[in-house]
Amino acid sequence: MTKKPQTWRMKLGEAVRHAVFPAIAARGFASPKDTEKNFHSFQRARADGGYDLLEIQFDKNARPCFFINLGIAPAQGVTLPAQGHITAADVRIYHLAVQARFKNTFGLSRLARWLRPKTACAGVAQKVVTALADAEKWFAHPDACPSTIRAHDYSDIIEKMKQRTE
Repeated sequence: MTKKPQTWRMKLGEAVRHAVFPAIAARGFASPKDTEKNFHSFQRARADGGYDLLEIQFDKNARPCFFINLGIAPAQGVTLPAQGHITAADVRIYHLAVQARFKNTFGLSRLARWLRPKTACAGVAQKVVTALADAEKWFAHPDACPSTIRAHDYSDIIEKMKQRTE
């Protein structure tokens, strides 16, 4: 039986698993059991009882690129109109009113795939390992975003949803 050739998305995913996942684990993050197909979620306990959340979100169309999302789950958890109360350990980034994402997508351009086919994926993975320092800065001070990270506040949308359900 012939082996199916690896796509660039598969090669990038493998490079991320080998270089980035251990770097995330070295920072105290653990991967929850319910990681989804294109999402790899990590969480780390905070001193206040909440959790730092980090998520690698691969492109849904299997292109060789991904985003890194960040969030902080409060110790008391969150209450959403449709889902009700969610404990801090079960909170995911999409549950949070305040979320952050690295401004740049991490991925392979066509040029990188053509010019550097053997080192392109490792280069992207190394950029992510280096970028984790900015994620740590954001977790320490979410009010002051490093220039590489953009924060989004959806509090007003959640408040409107609560008003509609009351």
